[in-house]
This record gives sequence, C-alpha cells and structure tokens, in this order.
Amino acid sequence: MNIITQIFIKNIENTLKIFSEDILSSINTYVNRSLRYTNSKISLSDLLSIPNKVVMDSIIKNVILTLEKLDEDSFNSSQRKALYYPKGTYYRTIITLFGEVTFKRRAYVDKNGKNHFYYLDSLLNISPRVVFDNDVINELLFLAGKHTSYSTIGQILGQYIFKNDFSTDKSKYISRATIANYIKRSDINAFFPLKQNKVKDIFIELDEHYVSIQKPKKSPYPVKKQMVKAAKIYSYRIKNGYTDRFIILDELESVSKFRDRIYEYVYRTYDLDYVENIYILGDGANWIKATRDIFDTTKTHYALDKFHAMQALQRITTYSNMDEYEKAKEFIETDNRSAFKQWIKDFSKKFLDREEIIEEKSKYILNNWAALQRLLKANASCSMEGCISHSLANIFTSRPKGFSKPILAKRLSLRALYLNSFDDKQVFIKLMNSNQTINNFTNLDFSILDDRYKGDTYKVNLNTNFAV
Repeated sequence: MNIITQIFIKNIENTLKIFSEDILSSINTYVNRSLRYTNSKISLSDLLSIPNKVVMDSIIKNVILTLEKLDEDSFNSSQRKALYYPKGTYYRTIITLFGEVTFKRRAYVDKNGKNHFYYLDSLLNISPRVVFDNDVINELLFLAGKHTSYSTIGQILGQYIFKNDFSTDKSKYISRATIANYIKRSDINAFFPLKQNKVKDIFIELDEHYVSIQKPKKSPYPVKKQMVKAAKIYSYRIKNGYTDRFIILDELESVSKFRDRIYEYVYRTYDLDYVENIYILGDGANWIKATRDIFDTTKTHYALDKFHAMQALQRITTYSNMDEYEKAKEFIETDNRSAFKQWIKDFSKKFLDREEIIEEKSKYILNNWAALQRLLKANASCSMEGCISHSLANIFTSRPKGFSKPILAKRLSLRALYLNSFDDKQVFIKLMNSNQTINNFTNLDFSILDDRYKGDTYKVNLNTNFAV
C-alpha cells in the first residue's frame, strides 16, 4: 500500500468522525469495500460509490493538501537548502484507486547543476511520464494475470477508479493500449522464499502448449506457434487439491533456463537431502525425460502420464471396441508386457485397414512401458492436461492474431503469479516482488488533517530524506 493510498484512507477515517449518522453508513460501506485492495484491518468485497460529491471533493482536497505539505516540508528542510536548488513548481496528475489527484510539486537540481528531479515523485516512487500510482499498477497487473482481454481489464479497472466521478459520462475505462504498455513496462522480480520443507516425495508434472505469436513486420510467413512449457510441482495430493501446489510457466526462455527455475524452486522449497524420490511426470517428450538430469539421478524417476498412455490405447481400439480396450488396459495395469504384445498382434490382424495407427500407438506404449509402471507403482497420477487447459489454453489461445513475444513473456509471468496466489491480491504482490510494491509508510504525519479533531493525535513525523 503506497503513500497516496494511506493518505486517502486516513482522510476517509477522519471524515467518518464528523459526518452525521444519516450518511455515515453509506460512507462506511465505501471505506470498507474500497479497502479490500489494501492491508487494512477492515476488509469487505465489492464496492459502492460515495453518494455525496461534496464529501469526495473534500477528501481529495485534503489529500492534495497533504501531498503539497510534504513537498513544502522538504523545501524548508536544512538538508535541501544545503544540497539542492529549487527549479520551479509544476503540476502533476496521478490516477489513484480513489480517482484522479492533481497536485503541485517542486523540481530540484543539485548545486553542481546536475541530477534534475522532483522530490515528491521520488517519495511517492512514481516514475516520470507514469500516470497511474503504484497501487493502480499492481491492480492492473493482477487483473492481467486473471483475465484474457485487455478490454475486460480496462473496463474493470476504469469502473473501479472512476466510481466517484459524478460527471454525466459514466463510460470511463482504461484503453487497451494503456493496459498493454503497463504490462510491457512491468518490473517483475519473482523469487522463491527459503523453506526447506522435509518431504519424502516430490512430483514434477511437465507439459507444453503452443500459442500463436505475431509474425515480424513484412514477413511473408503466416502466424507462428510458440511452444510454452509448464511445470506443476507438489509433494502430496489431497482430495480435490494439493498440499503445496506451485506452477512455473515458461517465459519464452531456453529449456535450460526453464529447468534452472524449476531447480531453484525445488531447492529452496524442499530439503533435498531428506527427499527420497523425485518423480518427473509427462507425456514422453525428450525435453521432459531429460529434466530428471538436473537432480540426483539416483533419486529421480521419469514416469509416463497415464492419460497419454490410455489415450494411445483408445486410439488403437476406438470406442467401438471397448471390451478390447478394457482387456488391454488390464494387461498394462498388471504389468503383463508379453500378454499385451500378443494382444496387439491378434488385434491388428482384425483391423488391417488401421495397421499404421495401431503400430504407431502400440510402439508408444511399449517404448514407455517401464515409465508407465513407475507411475502405477508410485500410486501417482498426472493431471497436467487439465493444468494446461486452465493455466494456458483458456487464456492464451483465444487471440487469433497472436501475441508479441515480449508481451506474451510478461503475461506468462503474471499468469503464473496469479495461479500461485490463488486469487489473493496481497499474495500476488508479494510473489511479484516488484519495484511497484516497496513503499509502505508507517510514520506519516497526518496532523494537518486533524484541525477538527483536537483530541486525536497522529503526530509521528515523516522522515524527509533527499536520497534519490
């Protein structure tokens, strides 16, 4: 929660103390529902706008007063006078979760005539030419991990930001280009906290999905497909879920870098000296099988995804021969390889017109027989097909013209953060670990807001620091 949001919250809390009971309820509802985007102790879902424009105008004026008072304090400080010259006063408009705020702030330059900057901008941690404050940017990125369409993201974000706009124009939204630009410029430094959990078994499910990407300008070739790799990692499955499921999505990096991220997560999350088995589960692709080499190979086992084995068997028998399907399935589940091979010979003689597909799919099962038996003996299962559908397909294959590669890489990162946060925005922001999230001021001086509350004290001084 950044400084502007905190000033708004304190202003609204103070406003509650002076307004009559007949509007107290509606304002209180507004405060509670707005604060679902913050770390406040008050938390409700949804939101309602303040029904009284005068109330909101008063709150915004006090927020502007607070910001300009911070700038004035810096101007009068001895540190500023010793190091910096003022270079004029300029207006700046910032869009916050509570609407637009336009305020004045001074520009400074050091006494060598270099390092031109705005102290208040650096205090608020807002870059030049950025219109949104950091809480709005975090909300935008959270929505980008959740929704497919930029239009949908812009509509949801615009309706929230401008809910207190009392003009006749109620159709305000954030443009698709603006959403794309903020995603492209986003600073994501996701990291894995050190946990070193002691578990005996680790399961790593791997698969890939192909996403359309935009062709380069003037290229005569059609839209290309980009392979996107995905990993799902956990130590124990429970009914309808996992104890510690974590998803890593490819950021259009090399296979080796993707494996490095898998290893880093596993190393930091689990005590590998305590682990007895690491199962690599997948459909038999070479890059999946080779992933076992990044760990201790004496503990690591490749196991074939049962879904793909049964899918191959289904294509051998077709739905018109379900009795044969059940017979062959029993041979697989009881590890009777010789009986399965004899069954293939007998079955293929009955369907000579399908000899090629029968031979192809039976080779797939036989070549991965040992890997399939490992899966069955470990009493494991691989649900990576469902994970691919939920994590990638329903988000990234609905754009017929494809993504640009830089945007796709960023959106894959945001999608993984969203999936691992389980729709919790505060967890999402902590996982993102970006420069947009570093401000959390607990020592603000709110006394200038308290002229009407003589008995109340919020008198802790803000540390005026000119380090930029």
